[in-house]
Amino acid sequence: MSQRRQERISELIQQELSQIILREVEMPEGSLLTITGVEVDKDCLTAKVFLSIFPFRYRQRVLRELGKRVGYLQFLLNRKLGMRLVPKIFFELDETEERASKIEELINKTSQTNGVA
Repeated sequence: MSQRRQERISELIQQELSQIILREVEMPEGSLLTITGVEVDKDCLTAKVFLSIFPFRYRQRVLRELGKRVGYLQFLLNRKLGMRLVPKIFFELDETEERASKIEELINKTSQTNGVA
């Protein structure tokens, strides 16, 4: 499969799955879930769906809920996309934001220790 086709399928899955989750999955009050990206493998059989969940304390709870409903979410996605073969979705945490936050915190501590404003 061409790189461009993989990218188009990834974008389509991200858009449609975002809408499906918004309608179908009840999130803890005060939480925010963002699909930060989707990676479809070369043979278009699987798709890693990267999630950012804020605040961090809700991550496991939201992942458990998505895990329980992944079959239903997959069914709705298959129906919505209408493709002959829709990649099987797997959820993964995107920890980029958390790592960036920790790095920023370390930089701030170092700056304060060295007296830099």
